[in-house]
Amino acid sequence: MVPCLASRCERVGKWRQDTGGAIIGPMRIHHLAFRCPDYAATTRFYIDVLGMRVVSETPGYSTWLALGGGVLMIEQASEGEKGPDPTSLRFVAFHREDLPGDLEERLAAAGVLIEDRTGYTIYFRDPDGRRIGASTFPLQSL
Repeated sequence: MVPCLASRCERVGKWRQDTGGAIIGPMRIHHLAFRCPDYAATTRFYIDVLGMRVVSETPGYSTWLALGGGVLMIEQASEGEKGPDPTSLRFVAFHREDLPGDLEERLAAAGVLIEDRTGYTIYFRDPDGRRIGASTFPLQSL
């Protein structure tokens, strides 16, 4: 182990003993930042199709959308910046209460295909090819 990492691990281990095992308090999403080759289309998608609410905006560069106590930042990618891999199965899932009806109808009206589904979640792509899930799984049961 690298000496500086070993030292940190020892300090964290001692701190965990002193705090009853907790490293830090409960964590939640503060923000997600999606860098987008087509900022305008992606912003419209998250507002018009997914129904997210704008909380801050720097036109042409960044739009912040309300995300259950945090924010989703839609940002203009830099020239030449690589976008998401449209074949990747990596995804971000958002909680929705209106499945399957309303959201599926809005996706269909926007020409967005549902790639997959489970009993609680549907999967689709945003305009940049990023895989997105919309789920009704009851996390409060965890």
